[in-house]
Amino acid sequence: MTASQAATDPDRNILTAIQHQLHQDLGGDAEQVQVDVINGQVTLTGTVASDDARRRAEELALAASGVAYVVNNLRVAQVGTTGATG
Repeated sequence: MTASQAATDPDRNILTAIQHQLHQDLGGDAEQVQVDVINGQVTLTGTVASDDARRRAEELALAASGVAYVVNNLRVAQVGTTGATG
């Protein structure tokens, strides 16, 4: 069972509210953000285009009713790199 399957009703409400706000505020960046909620603790993962978008996503998550804590694991995409090394 995944975390989202085990989510309680309050957690589902938090998840829905955050996803809605992310889509409203971040537009296309929101598609790359995964939101997980367990007992009011929110974890954000994925990639966004800028530091501002990363901070804004955390602010939106913290503002949602019922959120106890936010873990922001979002990464900022590095423009012009392939991610390859060597």
